[in-house]
Amino acid sequence: MVIAQSLAVFAISKAVDSDGTLVEPVVRMEPGVVSHPAPYKTSIRIRSEHHGELLKRVEQRWPWKESDADVLERVEI
Repeated sequence: MVIAQSLAVFAISKAVDSDGTLVEPVVRMEPGVVSHPAPYKTSIRIRSEHHGELLKRVEQRWPWKESDADVLERVEI
């Protein structure tokens, strides 16, 4: 559901350099217990002004809260 909602609101495409050329992503995987794609540039834009207003209303109703990232950094394994 989250993926479908994200694709409905955001236009995701290849990144564009400052000279206007498309940036072709290099597809490679990072090793690890859970393999994942290496970072690459992309363009993520709101599809329309209507979608932007929808996102603002959602954020007002359910505001972002502090994450627990700082707590997790202090956990020793």
